[in-house]
Amino acid sequence: MKMGARQRWTALISLLLLALTAAAWVRESEKDSVAQVVEAPVRTSRPPRAAQPVRLPAERVALEKLRAHALDANNADPFAARSWRKPAPRSAPGTEVSAPPPPPAAPTLPFVYMGKLVSDEANAVFLTQGERNLVVREGDIIDSLYRVDRFADTQILLTHLPTGIQQTLVTGEVQ
Repeated sequence: MKMGARQRWTALISLLLLALTAAAWVRESEKDSVAQVVEAPVRTSRPPRAAQPVRLPAERVALEKLRAHALDANNADPFAARSWRKPAPRSAPGTEVSAPPPPPAAPTLPFVYMGKLVSDEANAVFLTQGERNLVVREGDIIDSLYRVDRFADTQILLTHLPTGIQQTLVTGEVQ
């Protein structure tokens, strides 16, 4: 059934009025069900007199505690650069500085040698890295971390690019 523009507007306005009426009705019913604040009785050694109800003075909110605290120097700028590292202890003037940290070391090679293909055109080596199978040639770069420098008879020379350290992968072949 098709409705004209006037009938659609009439239906929409009536639905809006129905929704507003329902919302007002729910709001009025919530006002009636508001819980009353009841204060707990004070425990004393003797029971209070039954003739006069015990009324406690209403506690006041300490507004001083609600005011914002001044930010110290560490928390002044919430967008400043921060580090999880603890600051290095500062030595007293005139004392010697400890030895420099050791040079960076390359991680262990994540590759396992599987075999090699020797041909007149090019030599290729088959490596695995976890679940990945790799076919590499001299000069190839693997994941921007390792460069294949040279193939030898019993080893492959790789360079760890971030540190520049050369590492050797033993192939285990004896010729």
